[in-house]
Amino acid sequence: MLCSESLLTDDPDWNTPQKVKNRTKHAMGFYDVFRVETDGSMSKVFFQFRSFAFDKMEPPEANIKFDEVKIICSKVIGVDPEELEAQAKERG
Repeated sequence: MLCSESLLTDDPDWNTPQKVKNRTKHAMGFYDVFRVETDGSMSKVFFQFRSFAFDKMEPPEANIKFDEVKIICSKVIGVDPEELEAQAKERG
């Protein structure tokens, strides 16, 4: 993912590649929600993040998702989206 390595921060919600992926998918609404009743008066909510791969998408859809990911991640680390993309390209 574009920002998995670039976005490792001290923020405990964004400090591992897996957390970055999950937080990004959450921000994109790329998940299913499951509500489980625990004792009749309370319920727990679970998020099941869906998987996606840019290389399996049609080019127009992949471009839209790529831009969305770039914007989300750039806001978290406080850089311009194009700068984030340039940094990712430098890393290979």
